[in-house]
Amino acid sequence: LYVLFIVGNLYWSLMHLSNFESERDRHWLRTLPQIVGGLFFTLAFLRFGLLGSILCHFVYNAVLFSIHRVGRITHIDIGIVLAGILYAAIGFYNLERPLTDVLLWLDSTPIYDLPGWGFWDYMYLSFIVTGVPTAVFGILLYDRPEMPRLKDGEEVAIVLFPVFLLIGSVIVFLIYYALYGLLGLIIADAPIRILMIAILFCFGADHRSASAVSSTFWVSLPTTFVSICTLYALGFWPALLFVLVVSTLQVPLTILRYLDS
Repeated sequence: LYVLFIVGNLYWSLMHLSNFESERDRHWLRTLPQIVGGLFFTLAFLRFGLLGSILCHFVYNAVLFSIHRVGRITHIDIGIVLAGILYAAIGFYNLERPLTDVLLWLDSTPIYDLPGWGFWDYMYLSFIVTGVPTAVFGILLYDRPEMPRLKDGEEVAIVLFPVFLLIGSVIVFLIYYALYGLLGLIIADAPIRILMIAILFCFGADHRSASAVSSTFWVSLPTTFVSICTLYALGFWPALLFVLVVSTLQVPLTILRYLDS
């Protein structure tokens, strides 16, 4: 156990050398903060489990990356924060089931179909897990991921973008199903599988700073987790309808980000 404790942390720490673009900067001494932090994260894992360790890492990154912003603060940032607050308020106001019910999803063999939950309960939950992180990271002034940049005469793309969003959401929905099933062949723990899928989608986006990477990951993690669990709770066709409704309601927030280009 002690060997795994040391070797695992050293391996995890040395992976952070890829953060440095120049080869001459990639000295193992630069990973000392990760080595020390990794020891605390491991202790948190042993004491509080995976979720506790992730939350510790979140607090660390939230403080560290909040100082690395390269984008300008615009009216778009204010609009996104207000939209996030609105989504969260709608979710909290309308959700009649206790949020503690979702703890059933954190088990290694989760119960997806939450007792007493209906289609709109899952919908309002998705509002909460989208709105709260969006508002929080907007208030913390984290950078957002890069969106496709508009050129002169391409304003019509704003009109067509909702259509592309809906089509893309269905594709992502199918990829979720496929990846979750494939990872199940090698990873039994369901929350770990969902975490890996969230990481994969996070680093598939373009980012302009460390704070953009952090905000993308921590916004997408709860969204991905709830989405996948909801898809399995509802079944294929109701889940497809769920994806289309959620994507349609997300159009204003997505267009706000698109307009900033």
